[in-house]
Amino acid sequence: MQTFEPVADGIFLLKTPFGGLWSGVYLIRREMSILIDSGASAETVDSVLLPALKKLGLSLSDLSYLLCTHTHGDHIGGHHRLRELAAVPCGVFEGGAEKLRNPLKYSREIRDAFPGYSPAPPAVLEGTEPDFLLRDSDTIGPLQLIHTPGHDSDTVCF
Repeated sequence: MQTFEPVADGIFLLKTPFGGLWSGVYLIRREMSILIDSGASAETVDSVLLPALKKLGLSLSDLSYLLCTHTHGDHIGGHHRLRELAAVPCGVFEGGAEKLRNPLKYSREIRDAFPGYSPAPPAVLEGTEPDFLLRDSDTIGPLQLIHTPGHDSDTVCF
């Protein structure tokens, strides 16, 4: 069973499966609990993320916010499922809002740009409507968003 591993004071990393690799989901546990990214799919949420939270004594109702580092499917593929299960407020960098709403369309677009280097897009990648948008330098709880384009135009660091 995958578990959240401490990486710094109040910051935990969960390595979620993604093909033969992994993608990271971060949990910030300070004055509030914030989940950053959600894994690649609803199945990842159900089989990996929820059991890992339970092992820490947490449920989705304990989360104050759901955020993301960028809107690639391996990072936001579980957002829709999380929102089905709980009313966790979801925030996204303003430049990624439309991609979060329709991630499968975006996944196809980025793969079309590099067909020789890209796996096929997933069969299912459901979007979700953000509750609020964040801008460069905005703060949420103990975190400050810093827009760091490069990996993609909507990539951020907290």
